[in-house]
Amino acid sequence: RAINDALQARDGAAARAAVEAHMDFVHSALTDYQRAERNEEIARKRLDHESGR
Repeated sequence: RAINDALQARDGAAARAAVEAHMDFVHSALTDYQRAERNEEIARKRLDHESGR
């Protein structure tokens, strides 16, 4: 919403700031997701090892 508002207002600086904030959020969310996936894979391997599979 902030990106669109800034673009419609023709405020380049605000649009850039909003895009950068959005990209920072996306990067953080993706990093968290990838970390959770790695942790899940390790947990699955431990469970398989402990259950003798």
